[in-house]
Amino acid sequence: MYHKLLFLIVLIVLSSCSENTSEKTATSKYSNEASTLFTKITSERSNITFKNTIKDNLEFNFINYPNIYGGGGVAVGDIDNDGLEDIYFVSNLGPNKLYKNEGEFSFKDITVSSKTEDYTGFSSGVTMLDVNNDGWLDIYVSKAGSLKDDEGRRNLLFVNQKDGAFKEDAKKWGLDDPGYTIQAYSLDYDKDGDLDLYLVNYRYDFKNNTKISGTIQKQIEEITSDQLYRNEGDHFIKVTGGAGLHNKTWGLAGAIGDFNNDGWDDIYVSNDYLEPDIMYINQKDGTFKNEINHRINHISFNSMGSDYADLNNDLFPDLITLDMAAESHVRSKENMASMSTSNFMKLVEIGYHHAYMVNMLHYNMGNGKFKETGQLSGISKTDWSWAPLIADLDNDGLKDIFVTNGVFKDYHNQDYKTEFNKLNVKGKSFTLEDILDMIPSEKLDNYVYKNNGDLSFKKMIKEWGLEDPSFSNGAAYSDLDNDGDLDLITNNLNNNVGLYRNNSTNNFLQVKLKGPADNKIGVGAKVFLNNDTDSQFQQLYLTRGYESSVSSILNFGLGDITQVKEVIVEWPDGKTSKLAAVKANQKIVVDYASATNESMNFIGYSSHKNTIDPAQLGIDYIQKENDFNDFSIQLLIPQKQSTKGTGIAKADVNGDGLEDFFVGNASGAKAALYIQKKDGT
Repeated sequence: MYHKLLFLIVLIVLSSCSENTSEKTATSKYSNEASTLFTKITSERSNITFKNTIKDNLEFNFINYPNIYGGGGVAVGDIDNDGLEDIYFVSNLGPNKLYKNEGEFSFKDITVSSKTEDYTGFSSGVTMLDVNNDGWLDIYVSKAGSLKDDEGRRNLLFVNQKDGAFKEDAKKWGLDDPGYTIQAYSLDYDKDGDLDLYLVNYRYDFKNNTKISGTIQKQIEEITSDQLYRNEGDHFIKVTGGAGLHNKTWGLAGAIGDFNNDGWDDIYVSNDYLEPDIMYINQKDGTFKNEINHRINHISFNSMGSDYADLNNDLFPDLITLDMAAESHVRSKENMASMSTSNFMKLVEIGYHHAYMVNMLHYNMGNGKFKETGQLSGISKTDWSWAPLIADLDNDGLKDIFVTNGVFKDYHNQDYKTEFNKLNVKGKSFTLEDILDMIPSEKLDNYVYKNNGDLSFKKMIKEWGLEDPSFSNGAAYSDLDNDGDLDLITNNLNNNVGLYRNNSTNNFLQVKLKGPADNKIGVGAKVFLNNDTDSQFQQLYLTRGYESSVSSILNFGLGDITQVKEVIVEWPDGKTSKLAAVKANQKIVVDYASATNESMNFIGYSSHKNTIDPAQLGIDYIQKENDFNDFSIQLLIPQKQSTKGTGIAKADVNGDGLEDFFVGNASGAKAALYIQKKDGT
């Protein structure tokens, strides 16, 4: 009787949590007219005429602000709660635009009527959030650039008035920060239930962006440091210094997640130029500590955008950061100078990290540490890249990778630099126009990689219909037509936006969260899909990639699966909501009001990959290397060979039935033989 009653309750819960979509079958309504996974939607069809136009002038150009071609962001979200997600585009120097989704990939410019016009300063990123927890999305616009006027750099907060209009109210909320902000990130760093805000800032000075002084840069300027704002309910207060987050970097992106699996939000910051990336681990007392050297073996040198999501379905999110290395041999030689090995080692010696000019894919080992596989996985070189987005684009149950790239002027081009220096030596005078005419400009395709399910990826630009050369910066994904797959939006420099309709025919399940009073969107909640043989995991954070924010509805690809055994939501406070036998091809709403204190319990979730301290087993071996620079003998080797470590061999050397092992060492250091005891030590 109990089991029958429980089954009836589950059916009632499921029926109350379903939400209709415009298309509830796995067959896309566009599948008959599409030959590729994506179809480009033209501006004539979409009515989106926005362009982020940049033109260098004497006051503002790539010489006095090298990040002028960094582009603008894009944010998606249902700002009027009509069931269709709308789009906000950022223009660096022109007016930003808000477009209402009218269905069938038709949009209406409502910028003026919504009172979200913005003609001030140099805009960069944008994110949607519910700042006052009224159930209506608000819009936060970040300001950067080299403007010395604080007022022109103050971030903007457009608060939704629930009548189609917004009110700019950043000052009232304490969020009119005058720093050089690239993007804002919502998180609950103090676990008090409401959402705080972290700002990634980009220094305006570039004098020391490649200069190695022999010491880590200590001098901090408050105005250029990243900032942390704590939510006090009806306003925010700056707590950066007390939280130990003052820095002096050229930040381009961040990623929020629990990197050490202790249940607290941590922060990853991707930094451009010389300053290394930062992994701020939450100390659970209101402070953070940078632990990147301890948790990650090496990083990107010119880190651009980043994302954090589970790529191999082991229920631990993985981290991707982008750099600028070109896949093309020609572009690689034209635009990238070789790294100085002596400078590289100097940076490592003074406390910076091992940094390389390629994309990094850090797989989460489940024990608070990561293993980097970018080159092994085949995603290490995507040219001058900006936004990485991890999402299941073909709905096969494995998350793929989308990357925007391209820079309007290749001002690192070595041929241009050589020609300029040659003419400069001859005493030729130049105007800004002369210099700009000398610099090459080449549009590039964005990259997309299909997940093969074995830590490797296959490039699918042409096969998936994304051959479309541009200078793309910010990007977002959203199911714009409610057909159960993720469409793509890119903000392109000096060109129309990129809008790509997804034509997937695989099954899906969408999860919309209805969170508690202080976090109605449910930011930070973890959603698990559990079947008998495998599981999937996503965590809801809106700000992803570069300067942009994505849909708040979580989209899970299911391939040919027609029913999910169990859907589990773990809310930020530890409570859980569970649904059983959930049919595919629908959108379900999970309400925090139904959450219980029941713990998570299914195969895979608790399988942390713990390591053992060798000292506990009586192994005190230390590898000692000689100080030797291999590159002074052979510059073209990919990495040092003399520090690869010595050999190791195992055998039962004393015939007691237990395996022992021998390990060598460097020249002049002692080797060691370890005999195993019956107790395992």
